[in-house]
Amino acid sequence: MLLLGRLLASTAAAGETFSFWVWQRHDPLGAAEKKTLAQMPASLLWHVGELDVSDASAVWRWRDTLPEAGAFPVVRLNLSGPEPFKLSGLVQDIATLADATGRLQVDCDCPDGLLAEYARFLGDLRRKVPHLSATALAGWSSQPGFGILQRSVEELDVMFYDLTPDAPHISPENPPQPLLDEDKFAAQLASWERCKIPWRAGLPNFSRVTVFDSTGHSLGQIRNWSWDDVMFQPRLKFVSAPAPGLILMKAESDLVMADTPIKSGDLVAIRWVNRETLAHVLTMVTKSRAAGVVFFRLPDSTDPSGWSLSQLAELTVGRVQDASFRLTKEGDCLVLENESDADLPPRIAGDADRGYALEVDAPNQLWREAVAGDFWRVGSHTNPEKSPVAVPIPFATRLTFWFAGLRAGESLKSGFIQLAPDADIRQIRYRILPQDQTWKPLE
Repeated sequence: MLLLGRLLASTAAAGETFSFWVWQRHDPLGAAEKKTLAQMPASLLWHVGELDVSDASAVWRWRDTLPEAGAFPVVRLNLSGPEPFKLSGLVQDIATLADATGRLQVDCDCPDGLLAEYARFLGDLRRKVPHLSATALAGWSSQPGFGILQRSVEELDVMFYDLTPDAPHISPENPPQPLLDEDKFAAQLASWERCKIPWRAGLPNFSRVTVFDSTGHSLGQIRNWSWDDVMFQPRLKFVSAPAPGLILMKAESDLVMADTPIKSGDLVAIRWVNRETLAHVLTMVTKSRAAGVVFFRLPDSTDPSGWSLSQLAELTVGRVQDASFRLTKEGDCLVLENESDADLPPRIAGDADRGYALEVDAPNQLWREAVAGDFWRVGSHTNPEKSPVAVPIPFATRLTFWFAGLRAGESLKSGFIQLAPDADIRQIRYRILPQDQTWKPLE
């Protein structure tokens, strides 16, 4: 990892920076986000509009002004019809989203067959928007329209993820692709070495849950899910972990997750960007002709948004470290805080081995009440070391709070905790399994 740190340091010295796409967010940055971004340093590409374009019309789904000064505005185009770029007035309509300095990025998953027409359209747009960039699919480097594209914009941000669609018959024996595959990434990265204009490597920073029916056909992505939904769902049984950042689970009976029905026998694929894979890929980028890295997307408070900003900042300087924690009592609650810059990642190793356990131990029965709060569940046991027995909380000597993971700088707060009247809080100790076997005093 020291090599990665030196490579990235030389990259920064050469003026190559990190950026983040900020997607469907309408509020400005918080103070902690600004501080971390300034330390990287990193710039922002901010989604300010989405336009549905067909042969007959162009209809805005929504459009907005930049909520953050200095960010680079991005407009998303959704295409339909054989000739969407010939629509009268389209160039002028899109150009209105450029900022005061004449900057704009266009994001469009243009079909390969329309790439030349799309490039010509971008050339027309560039006459009105002098600082024009565009996102690009990794496979465009081998398309006939690639040469025209390079003459139409100042810079390209290449999306090196979702490199191949899921096969039509997904199964445990024929699993879906991970979000980021090192071998496939290396091949695509090499194909961009001949690009004649500045380009940056777009890397994923999100997680995804996909449902496949019993025939292996994709039923789409689950929206607004949480790691608790996935990890602690008893009707989802662990099948395998065929690649880093890919877990397969199968529904043993019908269930509903985040308002999405899942039928018995459906396969559920959980995909995220493995941290070690991301570190290796960053090293590959520094050895290429890429002008920098763009992460899709700037993380927010939702579980699907991937690694925290602090964790990504650590990776960009070549550090991969373990998270560290402290447990405190605040009023009538226990608070577990990740006080490091490293995330405690989600963990599914089997049906009976999921997530993490915060064990809070006492020498005798000093608990009277304990509520899970932000944790998924709280359990209570006696004789925990030799032969643990589940008992009501007043008879327990150990409480176990289960949780899925914890990002850098974030915390989990229990519900109401009540101790016996004569209890001494200094008798309590804690540990987090399987992260650390060492017992620590409550702070």
